[in-house]
Amino acid sequence: MTHEELLARVTVDPKVCTGKPCIRGTRIYIAIILDALAEGLTPEEIIDHYPSLKIEDIRAAVAYAAELARENVWKIKLDENLSRHLKAPLLGLGHEVSTALCTPLHLPN
Repeated sequence: MTHEELLARVTVDPKVCTGKPCIRGTRIYIAIILDALAEGLTPEEIIDHYPSLKIEDIRAAVAYAAELARENVWKIKLDENLSRHLKAPLLGLGHEVSTALCTPLHLPN
């Protein structure tokens, strides 16, 4: 299965799971799969917990995470007024700016 085919298994739709990335045709978040892998579960154990998943779905979750790591995309929640003031300068620098589906960025203390 190609990288593009794996990524096609992932969907991000505001009408499904409030726009959180999940495996197409399911409501299983990519984050759930990644958390399970991080805790040491094998792909087979994850599939045992979520029988609708296939091994390609586990690979798709990892491929999606790798894409996000490569993109250097930061999602931050801005105050509405601050957002309007920052949008033009960021666009001027060639950055894409979207405030519709932003989530908070938590920085370590």
